[in-house]
Amino acid sequence: MNCDVEIDECESSPCWHAGTCSDHIGFFTCSCMPGYQGTQCEVDIDECQSQPCLNGAICEDLVNRDLESGYHCLCVHSPLAYVGRDCELLAEPCDGHPCPPEWSCSGTPGYLNYTCHCGSGVSDASCRSQGDECKTNPCPQPGLECVSLQDGYGCHCQSGNHCLLSASLCPSELCNNGTCLENGGTYTCQCPAGHTGAHCEEEVDECASNPCQNGAICLDRVNEYSCFCVPGFQGYHCEMDINECASQPCQHNGTCLNQMDHYVCQCLSGYT
Repeated sequence: MNCDVEIDECESSPCWHAGTCSDHIGFFTCSCMPGYQGTQCEVDIDECQSQPCLNGAICEDLVNRDLESGYHCLCVHSPLAYVGRDCELLAEPCDGHPCPPEWSCSGTPGYLNYTCHCGSGVSDASCRSQGDECKTNPCPQPGLECVSLQDGYGCHCQSGNHCLLSASLCPSELCNNGTCLENGGTYTCQCPAGHTGAHCEEEVDECASNPCQNGAICLDRVNEYSCFCVPGFQGYHCEMDINECASQPCQHNGTCLNQMDHYVCQCLSGYT
């Protein structure tokens, strides 16, 4: 033993959450992905701790991989409606409104009610062709009620209802490569295989169930694991004891006894 082989401290993959391991003499260091910190990148940074969401919005901490920020703000819509990354802007009710072509839209910032006007600049024939717009249910946002007006129609938030903006609750990468599903003003994340958590931010530890047998070392990977067998065993889970007697190593009719990682020969009288 010449002590000429350096131990690779990164061989056991000690860095969590896809952190990069750098091997050194006698120790290792981890370079963490955005959103994580700690000696082994084991701590999820709480981006909501600084309270970045404004105007009563609810902050949800995310893993900020591929995101401009590691949090998501759920803006309030009552008594005033806010939008923006940090819910810093009053909602403009006419942004993206579904009024018929050439009609005008009016509304008050911060309120979800808006009105579509068939007025100045629109031909009488165009107005007449629209008829009673409320028959077609033109107000798409939940809780908005259509009200027929003399020069058009209005989409008004019904009293006591929690009206929602039509903007998506599922911004890009909210679910960290999972699928975001909206349902009644809330959302859920369907995670890809190997991930879990409200936003699919946690990697499933496939080694938690101790699948490797006979003292083997389990190495967790994304949606899979590998078993490193101790000498004398083989198989996907190191479940098979290698038969060292299979090659019939004992001579002169000696009896071979299979042991862990070796064999023993019981010799006949006169042999050794």
